[in-house]
Amino acid sequence: MSNTNTNATDPSGFVSNPPSTIVKVVNTARDDMNGQLGIVTAYNQGRGRYIVHMTATQSTTALKPENLTRGTMMDKVKANYQQIRNDPNLKRQLQQVYSVMDSKIPDPYKPEHVAIGVLLFVIGCVYFIGLTKMISLITLLMLLGIIVAPDLMAAAQSQQPPSLQTMASNFPRRCRETIEQSFPSLAGKVTDNIALGVVLLAIFMVGKGIVSNPAKQARRTMEAANAAAGTSSSSSARMMKQSSDILEQAYKVGFEDGTSGKEFGTSLAQVIANHQDANNDILPPMASSTNSLDFDEGFENYLSSQSRTPKKASFGFGTAMSAFFVIRTGWELGRDPMGGFDVNRMIANGKTMETWKLGMLGFSVYNVLRSFM
Repeated sequence: MSNTNTNATDPSGFVSNPPSTIVKVVNTARDDMNGQLGIVTAYNQGRGRYIVHMTATQSTTALKPENLTRGTMMDKVKANYQQIRNDPNLKRQLQQVYSVMDSKIPDPYKPEHVAIGVLLFVIGCVYFIGLTKMISLITLLMLLGIIVAPDLMAAAQSQQPPSLQTMASNFPRRCRETIEQSFPSLAGKVTDNIALGVVLLAIFMVGKGIVSNPAKQARRTMEAANAAAGTSSSSSARMMKQSSDILEQAYKVGFEDGTSGKEFGTSLAQVIANHQDANNDILPPMASSTNSLDFDEGFENYLSSQSRTPKKASFGFGTAMSAFFVIRTGWELGRDPMGGFDVNRMIANGKTMETWKLGMLGFSVYNVLRSFM
């Protein structure tokens, strides 16, 4: 069993709303049951058994907690496929959708032809705009589809074309309903306008990510860096030349002072002062000593003045999606059967997370924190 706690109403932490926990049957006396997959719908506290909807047979059975284990990622894929393939209600709905589409499409075309066209369109979008932007576009379309789905279904049932005016007037309320379905604890706490603002913000961030051109921005950054490097190289070359001139003149005046019997360094201070006045925009400040050409301190100050603070990562669409994933995962781990949130439950369920999901959670947390560093 994947998770054991002291919650009498859900000892294994399998119950969710809506039901979504995939489990595998293990260690029963029936060999035909062992290995079967199902979806936990409830827990019967009086009998001490979970009510499980079996995806292969579409039947319901009651099993003890020790005879169930949380399904792996592959088990979830297999169970969802079985549910889609064997659910009679879903088959009937798909048949109705197919019939409606077939009646709307002019002959000799069929819904299969439309599906192939959509697939080719998706492949073309991936080729031209990239996989990441295509995923963002699909996410945006799915979000809008979920929000307007009730109005589309109502129009289909009435056999009337959907009214854009009705869909627009219901859109704020549909946004609120979608948020409340995703986060039941927010039921009654979010107004239509707030929900609309959240959805519009999500649409704006996704749209900004789609229309942005990272390659163009990177090219501009590279051009600016190359221009800065060229200016810096030119300045460095001029500074080296001027330093060479100073050394040459310093050697010359030193030799002349020595041959004329003057004290060493008598004419050196004037040479340095002349070059600083003439090249103040290039040369770093000289040391105050007149008996040496100490450039170290001035050159370090010069380099320090030219340094730039690295740019901090911005809070963009990717970071927002990572934040949403962290919040949603934390909520799913800590949600109790009554729709509340329990930190201890979140910690206990987090210890039994699948490795891939734990890795995704860690990466998302890092991606969020990186924007504030």
